[in-house]
Amino acid sequence: MDERKIILNAIACLEYLSKGIDPITKQPVSENDIVRKSAVSKYLSYSAEKLKSMLDNAGNRENAAAPERIVCDDTGEVLCIGEIREKLNRSADPKSVGYIDTGTLLGWLEYGGFLEKHVDGKHYIITESGMDAGIFPQESPSGGLVFCYTPDAQQMIYDHETDIREYYEQYGDKREPFFISPERKSLLRAGGDTAKITDIANYLNSFADLENYKPIKAMNINRWLLSKNMIFRNDEQRKYFATDIGTDNGFSNIRIKDNRYGRLCYTSAAWQYIIDRIDELIEYNREL
Repeated sequence: MDERKIILNAIACLEYLSKGIDPITKQPVSENDIVRKSAVSKYLSYSAEKLKSMLDNAGNRENAAAPERIVCDDTGEVLCIGEIREKLNRSADPKSVGYIDTGTLLGWLEYGGFLEKHVDGKHYIITESGMDAGIFPQESPSGGLVFCYTPDAQQMIYDHETDIREYYEQYGDKREPFFISPERKSLLRAGGDTAKITDIANYLNSFADLENYKPIKAMNINRWLLSKNMIFRNDEQRKYFATDIGTDNGFSNIRIKDNRYGRLCYTSAAWQYIIDRIDELIEYNREL
């Protein structure tokens, strides 16, 4: 019996049980049977509906038109991973085959041996295979390193689109990028105390529907603030500090001993700066 038939039989059993009927004999169960309890009946019915939805979605993916093969143009332009991700997502209907996020794409590159995790467990490094494929590091305007992809590396990724989508189906985070509904955004308020960037990220995430949307990362908020010239990164200390413009908007550098800057903090005014531009931040985060 194939998997689809097994799932259809499971749905039928759940529906019978949710109605208090024995799926084998087709006779009503006794009044004291646990499936007669309203909560159990509700959960059985919910499970049946979820399985139906899963089958419908699988059918939509199978019937979706195959995406056209992406071919690099002849400009020789080097791209970042975000730009490659957007090309992949534009080549097919995300509602049918899913929106591939950057994490999934990097995960596939690691799975394929082109990247590997740094010993810190957070960052990637390029393997010899990755370098041979055309991936190389380059210093970003903010002073950090970004991975760049030559046309050869881009084409290698595009040619494995089917493999990437299969990897996404198995391992990818299928939630949409971070989003807060208009109703929830109207409830955002600046905190009264000086906070860290992680506090602000956690606060914003508390207003998002994280069952359907991914949380925003603190580092992505900092990237956005870098683009707004509110903060800058000191690579020697590996820390962020407020620019003069940032200081005017409530971003504060807390001093430590020897009169050196210690860390960046966010006053109530800085919180408000972010909240007032939440739509811009959401859009920036979506493009990462």
